[in-house]
Amino acid sequence: RLLWFAFYWMEALLIGRWMRQQRLSHLHAHFGSAASTVAMIAARMFPICFSLTIHGPDEFYDVKGMLLQEKVEAAKFVVCISEFARSQLMLTSAHDHWSKLFVSPLGIDPEEFTPRRFKEQPAVFELLTIARCAAAKGLDVLLDAGAKLASEGRPFRFRIAGHGPERQRLEGAEARIRLGDACEFIGSVNRDRIPALLQQSDIFVLPSFAEGVPVSLMEAMASGVPCVATRIAGIPELIRDGVD
Repeated sequence: RLLWFAFYWMEALLIGRWMRQQRLSHLHAHFGSAASTVAMIAARMFPICFSLTIHGPDEFYDVKGMLLQEKVEAAKFVVCISEFARSQLMLTSAHDHWSKLFVSPLGIDPEEFTPRRFKEQPAVFELLTIARCAAAKGLDVLLDAGAKLASEGRPFRFRIAGHGPERQRLEGAEARIRLGDACEFIGSVNRDRIPALLQQSDIFVLPSFAEGVPVSLMEAMASGVPCVATRIAGIPELIRDGVD
């Protein structure tokens, strides 16, 4: 841990000197992890101030290790991408610093997405998930749902776009359930392929256990694709049950 802080100190020294050369006085870090640690150290070494953006939920798993309380106290202001993120910072910081916490939601350009044509009775019901193959994304829930749909004889297809450390295990789990052609792991996709994938889909599914405010969910909504998602973290700020 001391070695890492030595690296952060050297990075802070480099960026502080560069800012002094450029006559800059404010440094903004876009995450609550190492980047903002470097910014905080630089602000203590040089006559500059700093701010940061908190996305969550990763920062909230290790509040002490991420130095979140110290960062809120030292920062000029803190940008939170959701009300949920702001609430978690309020939990970890003194009331005197709450006025520094501002909510600035993430967004997308809706012009990049065309509302898909409604299919009255699709021969095969297409479900799409765009997510990393990681435990936090809850993709085992998706496979269990697929097994239930298959047992009911419903014609459907899951497409999972994304890669990650859990992909091999998830593919093994899918093989044991024997969904066959009803489940396809597409792997990583470039952003330019996402609109086409959404156009082919009847429902977008995101069964995550942990999220900030999912951009993939905004993209599905901008494409007019009905969405099913877990009611956790910042997701209820996008989807109101029975309304959106």
